[in-house]
Amino acid sequence: MLHERRRTADLLAEQLAFARDLVTATDARYEGATGAQSDVLRAELEVARLEARIQGVAGEVRAAEAMLNASLGLSADATVPPLATATVDRVLPPWSAVKAQLPARPELAAARADIARATAEVEVMRDMFRPMTTIRTGPAYTMADGRGWMAMVGFSLPIWRSKLHAGVAEAQAMRQMSEAELQAMSRMVEGQAAATLSELRAAGDQQAAIRDNVLPRARVALDPAFAGYAAGRLPLVSVIDAIQSLWSVQAELIEADVRVGLAWTRLGRAIGSYEVLEP
Repeated sequence: MLHERRRTADLLAEQLAFARDLVTATDARYEGATGAQSDVLRAELEVARLEARIQGVAGEVRAAEAMLNASLGLSADATVPPLATATVDRVLPPWSAVKAQLPARPELAAARADIARATAEVEVMRDMFRPMTTIRTGPAYTMADGRGWMAMVGFSLPIWRSKLHAGVAEAQAMRQMSEAELQAMSRMVEGQAAATLSELRAAGDQQAAIRDNVLPRARVALDPAFAGYAAGRLPLVSVIDAIQSLWSVQAELIEADVRVGLAWTRLGRAIGSYEVLEP
């Protein structure tokens, strides 16, 4: 996804800047005879690894932009503006509001139309039990009288009642089948919407926990490790562990943001409308 690729590229740029600061710190300790050359090489390795990763992600971003433009019917090289991060800071729609939107789903409307059509068929078959009179009029021409107007009256009696009963039973069975399909479809749609709403709530809780609790802790742990290494109290591996922990949490936050965005999309698709999701 484009949003995930862009967020990853920004995160890697931030990580690269910090890795270069680490190289500067290791160089300073090495030149002051308080650090090992292996520390400098390890820090430079992190910089080279991030630079290679940034080059790869840049290509992934361009590919994602081209795919998005193609899906929107735009030129592949069109500029894609920044995308907003999906959050659940806004109030989630209550289940009552979501449930109220479900009858508007197109497949449910089609199923109700099938029931109405089957009901009409039942009424037509029942009407066949009544005698029917037909009247037809139209122009006529005879050799004796020339042009004129003709009227015909017809009368039919329902004498094959067993066949009519069978037709009514068949129409009623079709209506019952359509009603059962509507009931089953309604349950399925309702269950899908309820599950999707729960998934969105869970994704939002995870996103908030990472953003508000886990990420600040990872940032706080980084400063003492860096200061301890600069002062010669901690080895370089302690700083790298703290850095990698922070980077891992930042990557988890990006994944959580993507999950929230996908959950919002799935909820709108389950409801059949995005209007109820508007803040």
